[in-house]
Amino acid sequence: MGRNAAAEGPSGAAEAAARAVWRWWCTAARRRYLARLWARLPARHMSPACAAWPPCPHPRLLARADALLRRLHHRWRCRLYRARVDQVARNRMREKVTASVLFKERKASYGRSVAHPFVGDYVRLRASLAWRRGAGAGGAGDAYVVFADVAGRVGGGGGGGGGGARPVLCVVSTGALLLLEPRSLRTKRRVPAAHVYRLSLSPYADDLLAVHVRAVRIHFVTTFLMDPSRTSIL
Repeated sequence: MGRNAAAEGPSGAAEAAARAVWRWWCTAARRRYLARLWARLPARHMSPACAAWPPCPHPRLLARADALLRRLHHRWRCRLYRARVDQVARNRMREKVTASVLFKERKASYGRSVAHPFVGDYVRLRASLAWRRGAGAGGAGDAYVVFADVAGRVGGGGGGGGGGARPVLCVVSTGALLLLEPRSLRTKRRVPAAHVYRLSLSPYADDLLAVHVRAVRIHFVTTFLMDPSRTSIL
């Protein structure tokens, strides 16, 4: 028994020393990982859209901590990004989200529009004196212009032969959908917003939009739906 204890003594001391060295190395590896992590982050790491992350140097030791720090870093940069966004940018993002809900995987031309901001008034109608004195001066909620652009109207009743597209100024206000003469800005048709119950368009890369107004259907050949910078109107 004495010989066995004597034999186990050196091996036990070696194991204890190995454990002490291992603990020291693990502590040093964790400190080195934390001290160098910020310098190893990619250049665009502050952008919430950046998915890059430096590889974990010791996955068996630091995998859980690395995954936790990655999630915390993403939440932190998202919080900073939201704090810097003003109301104008929030409204722009809300418009983009609405366009994504309506058009993503439903319209072939939607992908080209994502990078373009929604302008709304493409013909500077708000600065027009004729608009402010005419339809824009009414008290029916038409003063604020949400969208305005020249489009081609096909059909829609009201007589007139031919199947070609007639140019009209399509205006969407907070109260109605208006069709105006492009030059004189005379109101040709005003449809209250409550009367529009459906919008139809094909999934292809065309420029057709159908506005359903109760028992009447109005068809537009709209250039803004074909232009990627104007697809986000809806």
